[in-house]
Order: sequence, then structure tokens, then C-alpha cells
Amino acid sequence: MITWWNGLELIQQIFAILAIPATLILFIQTILLLLGMGSDHDTAAHGGDLAGGAHDVGLHDGQLHDVGLHDGQLHDASLHDGSAGSWSHDLPAGHDASAHESLAPYHDTGLRLLTVRGLVAFFAIGGWAGIALIDVGMPPAWAGILALIIGFIALLLVAWMFRLMLGLQSNGNLDIGNAVGKTGEVYLRIPGALKGSGKITLVLQERSVEIDAMTDQPEDIGTGRQVEVIARRGERLLVRPLP
Repeated sequence: MITWWNGLELIQQIFAILAIPATLILFIQTILLLLGMGSDHDTAAHGGDLAGGAHDVGLHDGQLHDVGLHDGQLHDASLHDGSAGSWSHDLPAGHDASAHESLAPYHDTGLRLLTVRGLVAFFAIGGWAGIALIDVGMPPAWAGILALIIGFIALLLVAWMFRLMLGLQSNGNLDIGNAVGKTGEVYLRIPGALKGSGKITLVLQERSVEIDAMTDQPEDIGTGRQVEVIARRGERLLVRPLP
């Protein structure tokens, strides 16, 4: 290993520093995916919000759900009747808000790029690509550019898979209406006052899943907070923080 390391050029060593830990995380994610027991929380993000809580390196439900940073965007939280008040009243636990007039379905069609799995794929695949390209004689500058392109393609593929799997989920693999009344943990910060959506993780239909969530509370709900699901709106959940 030391001989291999010393035989690398400086730029290859930089690529390796990025690729090796990313590959290790990718390997652990794959194992957890096969075991169906991972949680796609970023290992360094329980206090920060790169992509989730500090538990993970894995996939929360054994599926390729989108677990991203919502690509930095605050998704539209407009209501069926245009008033924030229609979300403000309390709904009893177990009440399926999908039938409530003010909770019209909301469909998220965005392609989220900045996800934990996407970034892991970017650094792992891009890093090893850079090392290999230099090994075959490509100039470091061109190898770096091409490695970035290859890594970005990997990131796009992961984002596309997340979107595909979310679409399958919304088509009946999971009935998120069954989440109403359950408690979960905030995985991706939830903006307050219906200004956007985040992610929560919870056990649904005997497996751990990640689902988009919003809150009508005035304050943001940070990563790691426990919340109760009080309503459903389309493919998203309305949650309130637990004391």
C-alpha cells in the first residue's frame, strides 16, 4: 500500500484522498442496502445539514430514495386555498389529511443533485477516474477536467435513480397516508411556516423510509429533532416538533 502510494503523482494522491473514503462509504452503503437496514444520514451531518443525521452511511430503507439537500431550493408550499391558515389548525393523530380539502396533492418533480449518495459517487468515481487517466498518460490538467465530468455524470445518475425510485414509491409501493400519527426524526432541516420542505425518517409498513415533510410551525425544525406526523399533503407530510 505504501509502495503504491509513493508511486503516485501528487495530483493522483489528491484524487486518492478523495476517492478512498468515498469508496469506503459507498461500500458500506451498498452493504446496508443489501441488508435493508441503512439510514442515509450523512456521517458528519447531525449538527449540520449536508444531508441528514449522524447515523449513517447507509440507505434508510434499503431503497434508493432521494435523500438530498433539496438542491438548495425551497419548494413551493402554496396551499389549495392560498392561505397559510388552512394548514394551521391541528388535525388529530390518525386523521388522513389526504381527504381534507385544504391539503391538495403536491407533486415534486425536481431532480435533486446535492445528496449524500450523489456526492459519494462523485468523489469515488471521479477520484478513481482521475488516477486511472493519469496512469494511462493523460496530462494532469486534462485528467482533472475529465475526472470532474465523469464524477458529475455519476452524480446525475444517482439523482436520476432517486427520482425514479421516488416515483415508484408514490405510485403505490408505499402508502404515506399510513404515516399520519407516527413519530419520526428530522433527517433534512424543515423550513418553518410552510416555506419549503425537508425530510424525515420513520418506520412505515415495517421498514424505515425517508419522506418529504413540511411544517406550519413558525420556526425551522432542525436535523435530529423528533416530530409527529399530523397530516398528509400529496406525497408530503405535515409535521409538528415533539417537546
